[in-house]
Amino acid sequence: MTKIEVSNLIVSFLDNTCEEWEWEWDDFTSIKCKDPELEAIRQECVAVAVDCPATDQSTYCNEKGIEILRAIANKLKNNST
Repeated sequence: MTKIEVSNLIVSFLDNTCEEWEWEWDDFTSIKCKDPELEAIRQECVAVAVDCPATDQSTYCNEKGIEILRAIANKLKNNST
């Protein structure tokens, strides 16, 4: 995956607009990335669910976690040149 693809995936996941979003997100969070920079991003995204736990089982994380994930997506998008 590229930075922009990861950024798009995060945004799609948060907006619930991914095709088969549950599986795409699950694959991203479960499978180690070959690119060390993207692997660090993947690990950050996984940590959000632990550091900012959801208030119910239907969400990935709480509002603070959503803000963090959006910031990660924006950072990736802005640094994808």
